[in-house]
Amino acid sequence: MTAYASTPGWWTSRGAVNPALGTNNYAVVTQGQLKRFTQKAVQEMNTNLPGGAGSDLNGIVSNWIAQYTTNGYNATNLLPADSQAMTVGQVKYIANKVYSKLIPLNYAVSYPWLNTNTTDSQLATVSQLKTVFDFDLSAPKLAQNLTVTLSGTSAFLSWSDPSSVTTYTLQQSTDGGLTWTDVGTISGALTTNTVTGLTLGGDYQFRLIANGASSSSPPSLSEGPPAITLTAPTGATLVP
Repeated sequence: MTAYASTPGWWTSRGAVNPALGTNNYAVVTQGQLKRFTQKAVQEMNTNLPGGAGSDLNGIVSNWIAQYTTNGYNATNLLPADSQAMTVGQVKYIANKVYSKLIPLNYAVSYPWLNTNTTDSQLATVSQLKTVFDFDLSAPKLAQNLTVTLSGTSAFLSWSDPSSVTTYTLQQSTDGGLTWTDVGTISGALTTNTVTGLTLGGDYQFRLIANGASSSSPPSLSEGPPAITLTAPTGATLVP
């Protein structure tokens, strides 16, 4: 799991992290840390996400709070289980509930690491936990319906404007999405762009990052992960 952007502002404003403490990204996640981050994330989603965090996540947090209240646990009298280490699979359990709310509203994309795999029994790190909650509801939504068509050595891109965008960063990959290069900045008022100078017989993938006044969206994905792949046929007749 890797984060794509800078730390969201709500991490500090809601007390999910303490900037005064040193970074502990490689430490093992405890149950208490997972609970605290989830509780703060649910607060942020309830305030700024249309429809809120939903009954499932709110119910999980309410049960945690009730357990503390009923048994007299607090900041100085911690629940013993809160010191237990969490596995990747347990972190994914919460992650899937969070992303099931973010993805339909175009605040996030579906990441392969949300699926079950052989690493789920490994202990999760704080860095992985942070990646789960690396969403920013004040950022522009993802550009939607990105499509790419080829005409000779040019690619024509079109998409739906997610609103509140100042500029788009256009990125291109020629190695199957392993690495991406910025190839242009596009006005937020536009929903089309043409990339020229492609090589016949080459594979190209494109994606957009919507930039707002102070933050940016994750990269948008066109049909099929990680983006549309264009193969210009060798020897094709160029279209003016």
